[in-house]
Amino acid sequence: MTADNSTLIEIKVGVLLPFHQNNDNWTKIMTMSGISAIRLAVAEINAKQMIPGAYITLIEKDSYPKPVEGQAAITQAVYSAISLIQEGVVGIIGDISSSWTSFSALMTSTLKIPQCSFSAVATSLSDKSQFGYFFRTVPTNLLYSDATVSFIVSQGWPVMGVLYSDDDFGQQLSESVVMKARVNGISVKSYQSFYEDGPKSNIRKSLDTLMSTGVRIVFVAAEGKAQLTVLTIAAQAGYINNDTVWITTDMETDDLFVAVNNFNSILEKRANHTDIIPANYNLTDDLSKAVKQSNNDSIDPIEYSARMASNLTTINYNQTFSGGIFVFEVLKQLTGYEPFDTFHNKWIHLDPRLYPYGGQTNISSNEGMAYSCMMVMADGFNRTIYNSTMPTTNTTSILEQLAAGELGEYMEPSTFNTSFLGPIGPVVFDQNGDLATGNFRIYNVQKGALIDIGRIVAGNMNLTSLPMYHDGTTKVYKLKYRL
Repeated sequence: MTADNSTLIEIKVGVLLPFHQNNDNWTKIMTMSGISAIRLAVAEINAKQMIPGAYITLIEKDSYPKPVEGQAAITQAVYSAISLIQEGVVGIIGDISSSWTSFSALMTSTLKIPQCSFSAVATSLSDKSQFGYFFRTVPTNLLYSDATVSFIVSQGWPVMGVLYSDDDFGQQLSESVVMKARVNGISVKSYQSFYEDGPKSNIRKSLDTLMSTGVRIVFVAAEGKAQLTVLTIAAQAGYINNDTVWITTDMETDDLFVAVNNFNSILEKRANHTDIIPANYNLTDDLSKAVKQSNNDSIDPIEYSARMASNLTTINYNQTFSGGIFVFEVLKQLTGYEPFDTFHNKWIHLDPRLYPYGGQTNISSNEGMAYSCMMVMADGFNRTIYNSTMPTTNTTSILEQLAAGELGEYMEPSTFNTSFLGPIGPVVFDQNGDLATGNFRIYNVQKGALIDIGRIVAGNMNLTSLPMYHDGTTKVYKLKYRL
């Protein structure tokens, strides 16, 4: 900073993250790389005096100070949030998980303290009646619907079907896809749920119902084992063929390969009469509901479906998954996009002793989103200082009120809609404080492997190679004709 701190007003911003969580490597990387990006942002804000007359001090608080679980973990997370608030912070960044973020966001919204998360994606956090001062720079799962529909529109397909897992993820994403499809003139011919009974669901029946409608373009709104299982069963049923296209989100072909192999292995054992059915498949009525649920959750849906299959024909993985399947994945490295390249150049020159995971050529996690959280918060503070509705125009007086936490009524998510151009693209929030657009990589499953064929940045799609379909061609008109 070029100015003497004694002449500036201190603005405290809290960071609430599980710094001592070591059980999950993903959370650890997200936490430590995230705080490094936030520290980088604060260093820039202060050095450039982006808030004239003030400087930002980070107050970092551990939401997981001790290795405890259950209610004890929730209690200490809530206590950490309360402690942070008591230190006089006027904004908070965090937490990592959606569940823990909801605890702190309920408190901050009640107290009119803005809170930004760079990792919590739960749709429930969009509820402004509970989380009125919460916003986030991580794209929610619902933005997959925009990516899906834009791709379908680009290919000229007028009709689609939706197959969704009967859980929060599947229900919410499928509803969003249906709504976006209709707005864009795409007819949703079939809308079918599956996985209603968890691992012991009759997924083949749901598939048969969907495909009996004649739908050819299918969006699968599911994740994890539900997603892998339905695609495996669709493959064995012959529904992945030259006349169909399948679209889904966040799927690794390595996981799909393992799922298909496990499915085939059970079929082969059944054919050879060597399969042994686990005891938890048949539960007696005298077992408690909790025990039944526990046993049900322990069942592998891939293996269960293989044991319920009437057809014992195995799946040829490479032949079945030769093309015609498309997968969207959140894009974090926007190489070639100037704001990202600028951020990346700063990142690779950081001292990792002060900035964990800094100094690396690759972006490990949500660094760009964490950096953007801090930058838009600073922009919002600056905008508040010059808010024309303020009763006074004395900036020093307004800064003092801001630092004292007396301007909460001006700190709703719309305040932070400053059109900031950062490493994750334009940060534009909708009425719920969620990103209005997302960035996605478009993959095409070709010969059993994920092939990068393009990306969507800030809602704009760019295909770098033509999509390949199941028959090995790129002739989109065949699919349009068969619809």
